[in-house]
Amino acid sequence: MYSNWNKKNSAGFTLVELVVAITLLSIVIIVLLPMFPHLLNWSKKTDETLVSGNLLDHYVVQLKNDEQLITYIDSASTVENCSIGGTPYALEGDYSTNINNQVFSPKLTLCQTEKENELNLYRGHISVMADGSEVSDTYFYITAAGDEDE
Repeated sequence: MYSNWNKKNSAGFTLVELVVAITLLSIVIIVLLPMFPHLLNWSKKTDETLVSGNLLDHYVVQLKNDEQLITYIDSASTVENCSIGGTPYALEGDYSTNINNQVFSPKLTLCQTEKENELNLYRGHISVMADGSEVSDTYFYITAAGDEDE
């Protein structure tokens, strides 16, 4: 009977091996756990940047066809010099876009340098805003006749 007691059980893991494996796994999880919120935040910011970048092109096309903007440019006697910062232009109509339960809206500023004034060009600066902060922006040119060049 004593000889049966000394036989080694090689069919599985010992209790010590299991405890060591669980301990090591726990340490790895505890070290990596704080990284997950940062990864989710990076993913959200990347998604916002991608969506706003695509919306910028959409807004430039919409502004090209915005009759009120063209009328404003045709009637504007002076637009601030670009070194001062530009003239904010209040966009008429609904330019806001709801994507992934987040509202993106454009903010437009117009300005002109002396050379651009000679060429009858206006420099537009569009910022895409989400949750009150700028996510993406671009500059474009528009003429009083409504032709655009990016």
